[in-house]
Amino acid sequence: MQLGSSLYLCWQLGVCSAAGCLQV
Repeated sequence: MQLGSSLYLCWQLGVCSAAGCLQV
């Protein structure tokens, strides 16, 4: 689970939130 620098991938793979990237 990568945070910060992977916000774009975060949106692609899961959900970005204040806590970070939550993969769903």
